Amino acid sequence: MANQDHLHVETNILPVAEHNDMLTQQHLLACHSSSHPCNRLINEPLPPRNLRKSVIHCKPKIADLVPCSTLTPEQVKIGIKAIHSRTVEDTMQRYQVNRVLQTAPPPIAPEEAELPRRARSSLAQLRSGWSKLLNHYMNRLDTSIADECPLCRGSPHDTAHLFNCPGRPTTLTVQDLWHQPKAVAAFLRLEGEEDEEMTT
Repeated sequence: MANQDHLHVETNILPVAEHNDMLTQQHLLACHSSSHPCNRLINEPLPPRNLRKSVIHCKPKIADLVPCSTLTPEQVKIGIKAIHSRTVEDTMQRYQVNRVLQTAPPPIAPEEAELPRRARSSLAQLRSGWSKLLNHYMNRLDTSIADECPLCRGSPHDTAHLFNCPGRPTTLTVQDLWHQPKAVAAFLRLEGEEDEEMTT
């Protein structure tokens, strides 16, 4: 099973906690507009109990974006964008490295969107290192399956081996799972995989 960080990177979606915190900060910043219906919140003191934090608890996080008690619509717009940008940056810096590359993964080439969904799913699984195409992964599920390549008997039969197997040489590299997904899909014969919805 791929870890959550890999799934968030693949889908370009923030984790729920970070996303909710970002929305709270943006809401509180917007409250500094005199025309905002919740403008009164900015002057409310912190509640006496902290069992459940309120929007006011985010004041320190946006202090650098609030030079005065009242912001213009343009200042609010700029501040909201700044909150989004730094939330994304901070979150990505906390993600675990990709287990296949052992570093932060590069963006996936837009061309992958042209592939069938099942092929894209297979590529995503290979990028995570957990794929039914890999005996290294299958061996974890069933020890009777040898962790070796069916072509050259090399071990471990992991994502990197697919691009270094002497039984099926290629000029593609493991990084091409991100840079050239269509070429990798063709090499691994994934392009013929049709979406389940199209075959039912």
